[in-house]
Amino acid sequence: MDEDAFVNNTDWETISVEGDIPLPQQELGGAQSVEILGSVPDMLQSPHSELAFSENADSKLQMNLESHNNHSHGSGDVGEHSHPEFVTDDLFDEEPQHFKDLSEIYQNTEEVELADSDVEALLAESEEPTCYKEAAENPDWMQAMKSELQSIQKNGTWELAKLPAGHRPIGLKWVFKLKRNADGDVIKHKARLVAKGYVQKKGIDFEEVFAPVARIDTVKLILALAANRGWKIHHLDVKTAFLNGELEEEVYVSQPEGFAIKGKEQHVLKLSKALYGLRQAPRAWNIRLDKSLKNLGFTKCASEQAVYKRGNGKNAIILGVYVDDLLVTGSQTQEIEKFKR
Repeated sequence: MDEDAFVNNTDWETISVEGDIPLPQQELGGAQSVEILGSVPDMLQSPHSELAFSENADSKLQMNLESHNNHSHGSGDVGEHSHPEFVTDDLFDEEPQHFKDLSEIYQNTEEVELADSDVEALLAESEEPTCYKEAAENPDWMQAMKSELQSIQKNGTWELAKLPAGHRPIGLKWVFKLKRNADGDVIKHKARLVAKGYVQKKGIDFEEVFAPVARIDTVKLILALAANRGWKIHHLDVKTAFLNGELEEEVYVSQPEGFAIKGKEQHVLKLSKALYGLRQAPRAWNIRLDKSLKNLGFTKCASEQAVYKRGNGKNAIILGVYVDDLLVTGSQTQEIEKFKR
């Protein structure tokens, strides 16, 4: 078979090659074809490969080849360990050579003095209490807890009851958070009463937990549409949103620490609405929101369960839902303001 027939033949599995057939030399602009002699790494070896290097790379190639040959001959073992870049992890699977005691580390470590700003930063991290006992010593945190309880009771979230046989109450925990402005000044002490939902059991304390939220791409699409049409965008954050979700299951929680009713400490609270921390809280809130929006004339999008629309054409109002955040836009500003109220 001549050289042209060998190159142009695509049926590589059926050809028969006899003797040494020279490979065609390809001209690549100003590049040169370099013939490599000596030991070559396995990853660079190929029966039909051709390496093209520029003139400026000739000296680097020669240095690399010399370095490779010296390493291979010097070690006396040419193989996968002859190249540092191909060393396997087996060489590093060795036991520790030395152990240090903690006292030895302290002795050899230089003492670092904290600046005033560092001390203030550490104190700021510890300003948020981790439990009720720590918070009870500060009147600001006590007021925050009372405000949270008033909001829950005003919403009709629970009622005092005796624990029925066969039920186990879910514990409650206080979570504290400081809200700051852009300058780092404290503007609000926030206390949240959270249920320990991790002790709930499916089929007893909850059934379904899934709640749809708008995808990020959907949010971007709504923003792009509003920008293209020149519509204003309204962002609504529903306060204590999860407390509005109505529960279908029979759920009991213990009385909050520090606020148990005197003389009825053994009683529990039967929930009629969700609390933060319950497994079904997001779903209960989403079901309540879905019913409310449909009563206001909104229609759910068939392909995106967290997007609603009311009206058509220029009179349309588009609403996106992301947990307890609502994104509202449209050309009818008055209708949007009416919806917000």
